[in-house]
Amino acid sequence: MGEALFFWKDGTRFVSEGFCAGESRQMLGVARVYFLCWGYRKIMKVSVVITTYNQAEYLEECVESVLCQTYRNFEVILVDDASSDGTDIIVEKLARSNPEKIRTIRFRENKGQASAWNAAIELVDGEVVSFLDGDDVWFRNKLEMVVSSFGDLGVYVAFEHNLSLMRGGTIGDDRFSESFVVGDVFHRFKQGNHDLSVLCQAASSASTYSAKVLKKIGKIPSCFQTMAEAYLKGAAVCYGRISGVDECLGAFRVHDRNQNFENGELDRRLFLEQLGLPELNEFYRRNEFEFQLKVAPTPSKVPHLNLRRGDRILLVRSAPPGRIKELVSTLRKQGSGLGVTIDLLLQEGFDLDLSSGVSQVITISPGMMGRESITDITKAAVRGNEYDFVIIPYYNNTGFGYENVDDAILSIGLCCPILGIGVNGKIFDRSTIKGAKVGSQGQAPLDSWGTLRNCHQGRRAFIVGNGPSLSCEDLDRLKGEITFASNKIYLAFDDTAWRPSYYSVVDQLVAANNADRIRELDLPMLLPTSVSSFAFANENTLWYRESGFNAYLADLTSDDLNSAVPRFSRDAVYPIHGGYSVIYHQLQLAWHMGVREIYLIGVDFSFSVPKERVVDERFKVSEYRNALVSTDEVNHFHPDYRSPGETWSMPRLDLQACAFRAAARIFRSGGGGLFNASRKTELSELDLVNFDSLFDE
Repeated sequence: MGEALFFWKDGTRFVSEGFCAGESRQMLGVARVYFLCWGYRKIMKVSVVITTYNQAEYLEECVESVLCQTYRNFEVILVDDASSDGTDIIVEKLARSNPEKIRTIRFRENKGQASAWNAAIELVDGEVVSFLDGDDVWFRNKLEMVVSSFGDLGVYVAFEHNLSLMRGGTIGDDRFSESFVVGDVFHRFKQGNHDLSVLCQAASSASTYSAKVLKKIGKIPSCFQTMAEAYLKGAAVCYGRISGVDECLGAFRVHDRNQNFENGELDRRLFLEQLGLPELNEFYRRNEFEFQLKVAPTPSKVPHLNLRRGDRILLVRSAPPGRIKELVSTLRKQGSGLGVTIDLLLQEGFDLDLSSGVSQVITISPGMMGRESITDITKAAVRGNEYDFVIIPYYNNTGFGYENVDDAILSIGLCCPILGIGVNGKIFDRSTIKGAKVGSQGQAPLDSWGTLRNCHQGRRAFIVGNGPSLSCEDLDRLKGEITFASNKIYLAFDDTAWRPSYYSVVDQLVAANNADRIRELDLPMLLPTSVSSFAFANENTLWYRESGFNAYLADLTSDDLNSAVPRFSRDAVYPIHGGYSVIYHQLQLAWHMGVREIYLIGVDFSFSVPKERVVDERFKVSEYRNALVSTDEVNHFHPDYRSPGETWSMPRLDLQACAFRAAARIFRSGGGGLFNASRKTELSELDLVNFDSLFDE
C-alpha cells in the first residue's frame, strides 16, 4: 500500500491513499503513476530557472506559462539581472503572490546570462534543472514531457526539444531549429565531424540538465553573457548522453532585442567558434578529458577604410578576441607609414592579450555593454582623444543584437563617423551626419538615420491613414508632398499615380498576413526591426528599433488617461516608442527628419468590431488572445482591405487618442502642430483642418 499521484490525459491530478499497484490497470485514462512510498520511484522535482533583464513587458506571461504547467512538482528560481525598466517590481509581485513556488535573486549590476545561471544553480533543489528566458513561454505539457522523456539519470545528463517561434504574441508554424537531431544528439559530434549545429540547435528555454551534472561542470565562464546553454551542452556530454525530441514544447519570442537570432544559425556558430570553443577546450583540459574541438573559424573580412595621415581610431571590444586581433592587424597594415593610432575600448575583467598594436586601452564598467557601462571618466578619456572614427566589430552580418553597444557608443557624444563592421566586411553607418538630397517623391535617400536627420526641415508632411474617408482623388493632390503611409495602402495604387515618400508596417498580424504583397513593394521603407524576420527589406530600406514600451510612463490601468506622460523619441538613432499605432511611430520618424507641421488624412478613428475572436489553443495566455476575425470590410478605404476570416488586432482607440493628444503638445512646443485633415473623423484630440484649404486652387 502506498500513496499514488495520477496524471490524467486532460492534465488534472489527484492523490489516492492506500492504493495498490494492481489497481492501476483498472483506472481508465491514467497517464502515469508514481509511488511516493519507500522502495518505489520518487516523483522527480524540477527546478525552473528563469533569468530576465529589462523584460517587463513579457515576464508575467513567461512566469504564468510555468505556473499553469500540468506537472506540479517544481520550484521557480527567478533571477533579475539588474533590470532598469520596472522588471524588479514585477519580480517582487510574482514572488509575493506565489511564495510557495518562487524564489528570487536580484543583481545590483548587469552580469549576463552565465552569472545569472551560476547564481541560480547554487540554489536549486530539484533533480533536474530547466532553463527559461524571461521573454519566452512554455506550453502547458512542457514539464510533464521533460519528466517522462528525460531518461535514466544515471545515463542521461540532459534533455532538449524544439520551440515554436512567436512574433508579436502570435505563435506560428516556424521553428527555432529547422533540422533538429533527436536521440543521442551529441553522437555525431563525438565521432569527429565537429558539427557545431548540434551545439546550438536548442535555445536556453528548451534545455534541461541533471542537477548533479551541473554541479560537476561547475561555474559557467562569465564571458557567456548569452548562449550559456551551448557551454553546458559541450561540457555535459563528458558525463553522459543527451536526449532530444523534435517537438515544440514552448515558444521562442522574436523581437528587436533578441541577440544572436535574426541571422539564425550563422550567428550562433560564429559565437561558438570564436568564443565558446576556446572555453570548452579549456574545460576539457582542466578535467583531463581527451577531447578537443578544432573548427576552422568562418573567414571574415575587413573593408579598406582609406585611412589618412594621423587618423585616430577607437576600436570597441564587441567581438571575440580573434576578430579584434584581426582588425588591429589589418588596420595597422592599412595605416602603415601614416602614423595611425588605435585605442581599444574594453570592459574591465577581460584578461585577454589584446594590447599588441594598440596605443592605449580605455576601460568601461564590467557586465553587458550599454549606456550604464560608460562612466563620466570614460567619456572624458574618449572625448579627449579626438577620434576620426569609431569601429564597432560585429560577429554577424546584420548588426542585429548590437543595439546596446551602439547606444553605449552614441551616448558618449562623439562628433565622428561610427561604423559597425560585419563579419563579411559590410559597413553599417551608426553615425550622425547631417544633410541629404530630396528624391522625386519627396523622400531622402535612405543611407542612414544620420543622413535623414533634419533632411525635411521647414517642410510640412502628411501621414495617410487607411480609413473609409480616404480617396484616391485626395491622394493625387499629395504629389510632391512629404507623405508617410502604411499597411495596405498599396490597394490604392491601381487608381492613383501618387506613391508615399516613406512606407511602414509595424503590426505583426498585418505583416504576417500580407508578407508576400509587401515584399513586392518598390517603395522607400522605414521598418522596425521587429518585422525583420518577414524579409521585407529592399535596397532602399532603413531599420529602426522599438523601445519595447508604448507611449506612456503613467499607469494605464488608471481611469485618468489624460494624466499619462508620453514617451516620444526625437532621434531615430535611439528606440522609437509605441503609442498603439503605426502613425505614432511615423510621427517620431518625421520629427527626426525635421518636420514640425503634420496633417493626418484618412484617420476616421471608428471601427466596427466583429464578435469572433481567436485564441491560440497551445498557449492560452498569449497577448493576442483577443485577435479579431474579419467579416465584412467597413473599416477601410478599399472593399478588399480585409478578406473574410483574416485576423487583425483589437484597436485601442482610447490609448491611441491619448498618444495623439500628447504628440500634438510636443509638436506645438516645437513651433509647429499636429492636425487632423481627414474628411470624416471621430478623432477629436487634434485640431481639425479642412483638407481642401491646404492647397492653392
